[in-house]
Amino acid sequence: MCTVSLSATSMHVLDSLPSSSSSSLFSLPLLSLTKPHFHTATTKPRTHFSLFVTSSASSPSSSPKTKDVWRKTPLNSTRFHKHPKKQNPLFLDHSLDMDELVQSISQTRNEQELFALLSPYKDRQLSIRFMVSLLSREQDYQRSVAILDWINDVARYSPSVFAYNVVLRNVLRAKRWELAHGLFDEMRDRGVSPDRYTYSTLITCFGKEGMFDSAISWLQLMEQDRVSGDLVLYSNLIELARKLCDYSKAISMFSRLKNAGIVPDLVAYNTMINVFGKAKLFREARLVIKEMREVGVVPDTVSYSTLLNVYVENEKFVEALSLFAEMKEVDCPLDLTSCNIMIDVYGQLDMAKEADRLFWSMRKMGIEPNVVSYNTLLRVYGEAELFGEAIHLFRLMQRKEIEQNVVTYNTMMKIYGKSLEHEKATNLLKEMQNSGIEPNAITYSTIISIWGKAGKLDRAAILFQKLRSSGT
Repeated sequence: MCTVSLSATSMHVLDSLPSSSSSSLFSLPLLSLTKPHFHTATTKPRTHFSLFVTSSASSPSSSPKTKDVWRKTPLNSTRFHKHPKKQNPLFLDHSLDMDELVQSISQTRNEQELFALLSPYKDRQLSIRFMVSLLSREQDYQRSVAILDWINDVARYSPSVFAYNVVLRNVLRAKRWELAHGLFDEMRDRGVSPDRYTYSTLITCFGKEGMFDSAISWLQLMEQDRVSGDLVLYSNLIELARKLCDYSKAISMFSRLKNAGIVPDLVAYNTMINVFGKAKLFREARLVIKEMREVGVVPDTVSYSTLLNVYVENEKFVEALSLFAEMKEVDCPLDLTSCNIMIDVYGQLDMAKEADRLFWSMRKMGIEPNVVSYNTLLRVYGEAELFGEAIHLFRLMQRKEIEQNVVTYNTMMKIYGKSLEHEKATNLLKEMQNSGIEPNAITYSTIISIWGKAGKLDRAAILFQKLRSSGT
């Protein structure tokens, strides 16, 4: 619902608009209206929405005028039907400045002003293509609806699916869900068949707002109408379901995609590797790689890295090792993510030499190790009791001013604890604080554990009391 007030000046401007078309009207001047103020009430279904207009100059006896924007019966109480096209080969499209008309429309504050502005063209001097282009330039959903009503009920163009799609897009962007349903029903009442774009817009917008069940309902209706979906539509639904952690629905969408005869692309396949992994369907995730090759979609680094990560998250290190061997066998380029994952995998399998070799070969492959790479190798060195290598790597990070974080220091404290260098571990606590790195609970628990194992229970107790008093 839209409530506006018209000043006497504004009404004078409207009264001054010509009522018939002439050559002087082909380029409309901008309306000298004040900045529009739309006051929106709760949106009702398409069949009940009304626009109330009140005038600031009205007398106490005057009552608000109501125009039912959502009427199911158009002007003259006729049933929706396609209006006969008037023979008018000489449209005025090229004689009219669209930019100027768009600007004038943007200054209208209610339906009456808008209809008055467009009244010179009510005999369809402008092509429907021009009107759809005009609609596409209008971002305000209320004006879009008003322009659509003018097109259908005043100028009486044949209802256009393109016009409805543009208005539907604006309505959905404004999150007017009931209004979107009303527009869809009106399309059908007017004999306009929703097309792929109609359904894609509805499905995507409802899905992105977390209304996945509604999105699925639109998809089912699309399939009932025998409107074919496309790869983008199904891929969007799969991704939305994945983000909502509804993996069964994502898998269902993937099946529908293939049943529709659509070949998934690289992005869709990579998403499904992740989905199957999150659903702990590891065999199915692995088979995606095989299927990709069978249909001619070459798995890329992301494909392999995604599956490697799935394996590592679920402690399937042997499977990760096997996949990495395949990755190298098919000459799939490595990236930072895959290298970091495999350094961890090698460490978990007590293959410290392989982890070391991969780390130091990264730069030769054009991959710059990051703090995760260093931290992971530090942990591998520590678990393999390669203390000298760990300390060398740690000091190398400092010399080269490579970023260090709380994980770096916590790892090194554990290594000093294992090597029985308790004072060095404690000194690291001071060092990290001086570097502006805030210790966390793991930091303190590591230090307490080190002193406890060293038999220095008094120091461990003192540190514990400090932690309690500081609230850590």
